[in-house]
Amino acid sequence: MSDPGVPAGLRALGDGRLDHCENVAWDPVGKCAVAGGEAGQLYRIGLEGSVEEVCRVPGAFLLGLAIDRDSLVIACDVRQGRIHRIDPSGAIEAHGPELASPNYPALAADGTLYVSLEGRHRGGDGGIVAVDPSGTTAPVPLARPLDFGNAMLVEGDDLIVVESDGPRVSRVSRDGGERETLVELPGTVPDGLARDAEGGLWISCYQPNRIVRLAPDGTLETIADDVLGWHLPMPTGLCFGGPDLSTVLVACLGGWSLAAFDSPVPGRLPERLAGAEEGT
Repeated sequence: MSDPGVPAGLRALGDGRLDHCENVAWDPVGKCAVAGGEAGQLYRIGLEGSVEEVCRVPGAFLLGLAIDRDSLVIACDVRQGRIHRIDPSGAIEAHGPELASPNYPALAADGTLYVSLEGRHRGGDGGIVAVDPSGTTAPVPLARPLDFGNAMLVEGDDLIVVESDGPRVSRVSRDGGERETLVELPGTVPDGLARDAEGGLWISCYQPNRIVRLAPDGTLETIADDVLGWHLPMPTGLCFGGPDLSTVLVACLGGWSLAAFDSPVPGRLPERLAGAEEGT
């Protein structure tokens, strides 16, 4: 019998071998998931459950991850305030200057990297910076600071960003300025974001172990609500993966595995990766 509130067919990948992963990303070229651990580990995880530790960044706690078209991983290290570029061989290179509490990286189609900054919990002092391919960094001039910046998507001229202390998801121009609230999520701590092929926005909530989908018409649907936290303990990040992007992959900070389940709606790759699996 399946537990109420847990998606049918939910399964654990890499059970017992992943160190409290905060986030997960899909590599369409390598055809695997990538996740980071709290001791600086970078893992590759197969859909059948295989786990490879690619490298370990000394002193790091890896939060958000972005994948570039050549399987290069861009990782936010909140413990050391750095952005790391990690190539498929596991070679590690710092990218750009030290930052205050970098949480999540998102790549635009033109290669510009946007990074959300947490700020202090309840401090209302989060932000976003833009990093060009050379590492030159500039703040995105927001009209108001973020309420704890978290996961982010780049969509054309806009950024979609989670404000965990809002608690809300907002949209703002890549040029900055005022932002628009897309959804308020009272009683939750939103954390992760993914977009599906129908335009739905999937949001993982660190608390209370919940995943919701915001439909294009504004309807909010609960996808998972794991009251006891046995299957989705602190779901901090999510993405779509697999050959047809129909597998939802969830990083659970409170556990030792990724959660996975099938979605009736396939996902959409981040715009930087569009066509990457075909080499276009």
